[in-house]
Formats: sequence, C-alpha cells, structure tokens
Amino acid sequence: MMKKKGFLVLGVLLVLIMLPALAGFAQKVTLKVMNYAQVEKAFVVINQEFEKKHPNVSIDYEPTPYDTYQQKYGAIIATKSGPDVMMNELFWFYDTADAYVPLNDKLKSEPKVFEDLLAYNMMYRYMDPQGPLLSLPMSYNGNVMYYNKEIFKEAGLDADNPPRSWDDFGRACEAVKKIGKAAMAMAGAQEVPLLWSWPETQKNFWKSDQDILEYGRGKIPWTDPRMQSGLKLFASMADKGWFQEGWQSIQGIPDALDFFSSGGAAFIGGIISDVANWKQFEGALGQDKVGVMLWPAVNPGNPMMKKFSGFQGFQHGIAKWSKHQKEAWEYIKFLASAEGGNLFLKHAGGQPINKKFDRSIAGTSPNFAKIQQLIPNNLVQVVLLMSSREIDALARGWAQYGTGDITIEEWTKMLQDGLDQSRDKKLK
Repeated sequence: MMKKKGFLVLGVLLVLIMLPALAGFAQKVTLKVMNYAQVEKAFVVINQEFEKKHPNVSIDYEPTPYDTYQQKYGAIIATKSGPDVMMNELFWFYDTADAYVPLNDKLKSEPKVFEDLLAYNMMYRYMDPQGPLLSLPMSYNGNVMYYNKEIFKEAGLDADNPPRSWDDFGRACEAVKKIGKAAMAMAGAQEVPLLWSWPETQKNFWKSDQDILEYGRGKIPWTDPRMQSGLKLFASMADKGWFQEGWQSIQGIPDALDFFSSGGAAFIGGIISDVANWKQFEGALGQDKVGVMLWPAVNPGNPMMKKFSGFQGFQHGIAKWSKHQKEAWEYIKFLASAEGGNLFLKHAGGQPINKKFDRSIAGTSPNFAKIQQLIPNNLVQVVLLMSSREIDALARGWAQYGTGDITIEEWTKMLQDGLDQSRDKKLK
C-alpha cells in the first residue's frame, strides 16, 4: 500500500514538474510581419490560411504604405527591434544584410523548398553564392509596358498591334497627344514608375547580359556612352511632353497608377506582379481594354530588347532579433509554397515564383497568358544590381531633371558619385 502511495505521489510530482513545459508548448506565438499596404487584401487571406495550418501562431500584420515604408524600415534597422519578418526590395536587403538570419542552412536541410522555385539566386547578398542567403522569394516580377486599348482606338491606332519600334512608339505618343490625352503616366516625386521604365530604355544599349553584370560590379561608369544613351533616351520622353501635366510633383504609387487606371494615359511602365500589375489594371479598365507588351526598341532586331527584364519579386527575411525564428521560417516557407503563391495570384495578381502554382486561377486573362510567354526569355533587371545610393541619385536626378533644375551632365555626376560611394556594395 505504501508503494502505491509512493508511486501516486511521484506521479503527481511529475505532472506538476511538467505543467510549465506543457503550458509553454501550448502557448501561442505572435509573429510580427511587415510589408506593403498595397497587398494587404491578399495578405489578410494568406495569413489566415497560415494560421489555420499553424494554430499555435498568430500573425500580427503591419501593412505599411509604400511612400513611408523605407522611413519605417530604416528606423527598425537602426533600433534592431520590430517585426520578426520583413519584406523589402533587394537593394535594401543587400544594404542591411546584417539584420537578417542567413538561410544557407535551410538550403541544405530543406532543399525541396528551393528546388520548387523558379529562381532564388538574387537572394544571396550581391548574388554571391558564397555569401549569406538573406530571404525567400514568393513572387517573380519584371518590367513590361501596359497600354489602354480604348485610347488607342480614339487616337486611330491599332489596339491589336502596339508599337514595337521606338519610332512607331513616338508616332503613337504624338497621336495620343492630339486627342488631349497623356501618352504615358509618369511620376517625379517617387522612384516608380522610373525604376520600371529607365531599365527598358537602357536595355537598348547593352551589348549582352554580361554588360549588365559588369555594370552591377561597378565596372561601367555612368559616363560610358551606353549609360549616357540610355539616360538620354529616357529623358527624351519628358522633353517631348509625353507625360501628363504635373507629373514632376506626384507620387508613382498611387497617383501615376491611378492616372493610368482612370483612362488618363495610353501607356505606363509597369510590372507583372505585386503592385502595378495586370490584375490591377484589368480590374480598373476592363480585361478587354488593357494590353501588355515589352517596351518598344530603338532597333527591333536587337536580341536584348526581346528579353524580359526579370527579378525575384516579393521576398521576406527573418530578423536576427526575432525570438520566434522557427515559426518565422515556417511562415516565409508558406509564402514561397505553391499554396501561398496561388493565394497571392488569386487575390493580388501576383506571379508566384513556385513552379507548381495553378495557372488556371488567372482565368481567361489574355494579359496573364501573354506574360507567361514573356517570362522564359529573361535577363536581370538592372535596377536590382544598383546600390541604394545609386537608386537615390537616379530618383532625385529624375525629379530635378523634370523640373529643369539640372542637365543630363549634372544628373550623370550625381549617379557617378552614388556609384563611387558604394563600391563595397556591388556584385563581386
């Protein structure tokens, strides 16, 4: 009898000892996640689906407007505290690499996660496979030009055959101006659509993909004839009055996008995923009233101009200060999965980077179908190889050129200074 009582007491003691551990195991983890407010609708659904699969995790979502995102991000990096998971553009990831948990060990322990992706090479800092793997992408993105078929018809243009040469593009822009519409939607107070547009004029003057990589390594100065030709061609659109009135002082997101979406301009430089994509414009204008194309070429026979400027789009990294890195990995892994990609496609028109996504979700969209044809023949989108200082110089110079405050030569000096000040932040 004494033995039984002893075992009973021992059992009770064991239970009491284990209770804190069991409570800890059952305790719900709150994961703080920050990305653009422009994809909030999609991420509310994505987060709900993740929580269903991981009932011990609650997502505290911080959707942050595009125009204030980098300011908030910079404060987080400076204080080394904040969200467990953050999204940003690649050049910001590269500049702030020390804030993120390297994922190289995950590549070794869970290779299938990466094998299912179209690409992830840009997630390495400065695309160096010997360096830290900073984040996991959920989308594939890149530059295209969207056009309004109704404005084409009003201007006497063929809506089924958009201009392929720069000369034809110029004639189309002048025809649109004659009916009182802007040829192209643009912004000067923000870096987009500049970052989706300048690379496409610049592409006319690359001799090969190797040129882009050499530029990314800092070996091609901004005074090089190739760089000068790209800048001048881009600036010529402003000189010829192809943009809407007052473009110099407006934001790209949402103002320039809204201007195109409301039928104010015939063209806009956009992207295929995340924001400013086919789904957004089809929703605003109607599926049959918007078209998508590669940018027109100075020389239509140039093989470089037949290539899609692509990059790994939305990517999320795990902050080193996170106390929930295991759960954070499960979260970004879900974003990169086919299921996460399908939800992003359905609710935001995002282009999943997971190769196993369901294309039927896009329905009968001719623009989505066209984009799928463009993607395979791709090259690196040059902006992703620029440092944040160069990006800043490009954007500030564009705004000042638009208001007539600086010349191409002065803009070139700003860009070269940005390059010279960031030699340690270039491809190796």
